[in-house]
Amino acid sequence: MKTLNKTVIALTGLLLSGSVLAEQVRIIVSAKPHFTSNFAPQKASNLNQNDVQSVALDGQRQCLNVGSNGQACFKLPTFNNLQKQSVMGLQQRTIQHANRFKAVDVDYQNMTKAELIKAFKAMGIFETVEFDIVLKSNVVPNDTFYHFQPYLENESAENPHAMNFEKANDLVPDDAPTVGVVVIDGGFHLHDDMPYAGGYNFLDFDADGNPSIPNPIFYDIEDETHGVGVASVIGAIRNNEFGMAGAAKNVDVFAAVDGLGISGSLFLMSKIINWASGIDSPEYQNIPSLSSDIKVINISAGGYAGLGDDGIFRCPTYLTTAITNALESGITIVASAGNDSRNGEVHMPSSCGGVVSVGASDGNNNIADYSNFGISTDLMARGSNVARLGSDNMNDAFGSFGTSFSAPLVSASLALVAQVAPNLSYETKLRLLKFTAQPIETTECETKGCGAGLLDAGALVEAAISFNSGSISTIKHALSDKTECQNDWYLDNFGASARLCELYKVNFFGGLSNTSNTYKLSKIAKGVAFNAHLNDSTAAAPELVLSTQEPDAFIRDFDNAAYDYAFQFCKSSNGELQCEAEYTALDTTEAIQPEACN
Repeated sequence: MKTLNKTVIALTGLLLSGSVLAEQVRIIVSAKPHFTSNFAPQKASNLNQNDVQSVALDGQRQCLNVGSNGQACFKLPTFNNLQKQSVMGLQQRTIQHANRFKAVDVDYQNMTKAELIKAFKAMGIFETVEFDIVLKSNVVPNDTFYHFQPYLENESAENPHAMNFEKANDLVPDDAPTVGVVVIDGGFHLHDDMPYAGGYNFLDFDADGNPSIPNPIFYDIEDETHGVGVASVIGAIRNNEFGMAGAAKNVDVFAAVDGLGISGSLFLMSKIINWASGIDSPEYQNIPSLSSDIKVINISAGGYAGLGDDGIFRCPTYLTTAITNALESGITIVASAGNDSRNGEVHMPSSCGGVVSVGASDGNNNIADYSNFGISTDLMARGSNVARLGSDNMNDAFGSFGTSFSAPLVSASLALVAQVAPNLSYETKLRLLKFTAQPIETTECETKGCGAGLLDAGALVEAAISFNSGSISTIKHALSDKTECQNDWYLDNFGASARLCELYKVNFFGGLSNTSNTYKLSKIAKGVAFNAHLNDSTAAAPELVLSTQEPDAFIRDFDNAAYDYAFQFCKSSNGELQCEAEYTALDTTEAIQPEACN
């Protein structure tokens, strides 16, 4: 039995019971080479080129029990003639046979894929443990007007400002659970290329000024087409040889009418946010519950408010209450930053806390001349000449301009995130959006403020998958990704001078960085909470290990037995580092010295 980072792993010879385990995956493994006894502790040059070793592993069905109720069952493969080693002076060359790698089909339950990989590595018999990757054709959507949507394509030399939506959609399994997006807008119309999952017209008020029971007829009530246009950017049917392609697959779009033309009510908007969040309301108690799990609310509208008597801008309490309800329900609100080419710090709802504010870029990755900007803008997305549907149910699409059409691109990317990582906090989703965005390094953006940069949907979904697996922040030994033979060679030639055995690599937040962020790594005695000293004057405070703006760093004097390690996200303010209160733990599973160091 091995104990690894508080996870107990037991290998048993149990046969699978008749029950079917929840998940199935294929892992590709290679066994550790077993060299002659006189080779292991000595230099690689002692190995005869003709030495061929084999490893015979048990071919019986085995099960790994991980933690309290995790289990993975599989059949160990048989290895023969794993590899030859050839050493010529200081240069080592490994001749690896094709049958060195074997596929292992694993049935597992009650554990993540990251925990499954850790369990296989902890067995100590495999040199490499990796997932097989399911491939599928990278087919360009065949929608009639897809060629007018270059911003959805993957970045290339010919299209350097694309937002990698095709990569993002490819990363999401086709059988991923459908998520719901509520579009609060006006001017919805039925269209064969834009299927709605439902919706209501919330416009009517009674004599007392209270909203009356919403009308399920939300479409074709006016000539304005803003609502169907915004909705289609998110959820138009993909790959149907008709119309345009929505930015996200597996999305249920719900329409919520809050105004006619291009006008609406902020108070009514707050009521709709509460409804979408599942909050009981006397006015709406007769409305059936939404049929999908709502993860995103898109608001492509806004207005301005003056400063208070104290000179400070505040969103109305009724709106902030609704936003809080949405966040607590796991819903992210995305809003357009406004089209007045001004600082958007008093634009609502985009500048309200808890709302993702989206400005617009043009086709050349500059801030669009109409877009609002400033410190309240979180990031940019394409807002110029964005394809959208209109009111006529025909095979056509139109190019539109405005932050109204950049916001739904961010909403679509978050809908894809929700399919692969449904339980991320708002803070994590916002940080992933910002840290994966591509910086816009223009004088205008540096002067005005374009947020974190241009949306990168592919990098966003990729980072969300890593975060969801629990492997996004790690401390590993500097040689953890090397084979045993490579470790021997590195230590023989550089070990003493570089102190390689004492060197550990820290990877913060999946290698992502942001110009305004500093990582602060600390350690504290095992079993002591990092924030204990805030409420207990006798408790020890964490010790600083390092601070860096780089996502990767190397440390020495790492002691995983005596200390816990965690980091904070920090920003510099007036020359001082201001850090968030929360400490983020790092995965130290692979922070183990290789055998060659012992």
